Amino acid sequence: MSVRGGDRLTPLVARIRDFFLQRKYNNSLRYTENYSKRTQPPPFLPDGRNHNIAENAYYLRDERRQVSPPIEVFFSGPKRLAESGSSSVPKPASPSAATVPGVKFNWDKQLPLD
Repeated sequence: MSVRGGDRLTPLVARIRDFFLQRKYNNSLRYTENYSKRTQPPPFLPDGRNHNIAENAYYLRDERRQVSPPIEVFFSGPKRLAESGSSSVPKPASPSAATVPGVKFNWDKQLPLD
């Protein structure tokens, strides 16, 4: 005899389980015998430009033709100085004005109680 319908435990083992869980057990799993079958209608897909095999313009949608060689972003060789000693990268006005990635969150700050 089970505690609830669909439960596969004896009443004693169910009480022991509930005691160790410190709450009444709620099974969140679903078994195939517990729910009804749901049938879905076939999908209705409108005809697109590639629905006919004979008139399929494959070369127009081939992504491999749009691939280019990689662009070198970082040069690992010796540094090249700009003409006339001027740098193309602007320097910050002061060390405190430099951009810092992100804002640090103070975890120890007390939250205001409203």
